[in-house]
Amino acid sequence: MKRTIFFSILVISLLLGGIVIYKIKVINPRSYITKVAGEGIRRSDYEKELARTKHFFIWAKQDISKLPSLEGDVLERMIEMKIVSQYARKNNIIVDQKEIEDYYRALLGKKSETEHLATIKKMYGMEKSDYLQKLSEEILKEKIQHRLQRPLSPWLEEMKMKQK
Repeated sequence: MKRTIFFSILVISLLLGGIVIYKIKVINPRSYITKVAGEGIRRSDYEKELARTKHFFIWAKQDISKLPSLEGDVLERMIEMKIVSQYARKNNIIVDQKEIEDYYRALLGKKSETEHLATIKKMYGMEKSDYLQKLSEEILKEKIQHRLQRPLSPWLEEMKMKQK
């Protein structure tokens, strides 16, 4: 009997703890820096992208203290990518693995993969998986621009105005 009560209390405690963690990590609005058409941009993703951008500017020997708009620029790029992703989903525009690999090989040119990835790591502090994700995003932007038959930047500005 005591054992059953103990296990019941343990299970209830674990469930309640899981619900609290879920609310903090998933539902908590502080975990998002902003939302775009109902989809959140995670604060952790923003901080990761900001760190990469700062890493690049430091690598390029730029004084990041003289770039006050850096944080806003990073967020703006992330909002634009969220708009691109949403449009792609709605219009069944996808990037497959072969497209990413072909794009990657074209960028490699005559360099070795090791040399290329070392350069990316130095410039952005980025691992291969993150780099391939960025390439996928670039391909997606190109596909959408092709679908729209117009430059992406003005279209993105229009879409951002509609969001506000």
